[in-house]
Amino acid sequence: AVATNLIGSRVVQDLVDRRFSTIAESAAAEVSGLIGTAVGVLQEQRSLAAQGALPLDDSAALGRRFAERLRQQKQLAWISYSDPKGDRFVGATRRADGAIIINHSEASIDGGVPQEAIAAADGTLAAIAERKKPYSVVGQRWFTDALATDEIVVTGPYRFSEGVMGLTLSARWLD
Repeated sequence: AVATNLIGSRVVQDLVDRRFSTIAESAAAEVSGLIGTAVGVLQEQRSLAAQGALPLDDSAALGRRFAERLRQQKQLAWISYSDPKGDRFVGATRRADGAIIINHSEASIDGGVPQEAIAAADGTLAAIAERKKPYSVVGQRWFTDALATDEIVVTGPYRFSEGVMGLTLSARWLD
């Protein structure tokens, strides 16, 4: 009976080890795919900015562009542009219910309190009345780290202002 238990125990351990190995390989492939997608979007946005093809001075148009990009890249949670001049942030984020929200904050507008709107697939915006805390991009680690290098920076995992955990990939672009 002892030999059977030892053999059974080794078989179970071998199965558990293989299962964990499969899970780890699957998770690594998924994370690699997500990072590859995020890097591609960052490179695309940086290239478009360098070509003058992003409406960086028009927060509403930029937010709509980011919202549409999120619709195409369903595995990404948000895309944004930040500018230390004016402590300005424009982004689009995907809520847990799938709605895409455009967010804009600027230190000189309403003390940096974000203005938010739901971005419908047809391009219409529905303002969200809920007041949030003021947001400052210049103190965010992902932002300051990106300003320090020409490389793509990975920050996290950390808790986003929405309360969920995630990673941020960021890259600077200089005019």
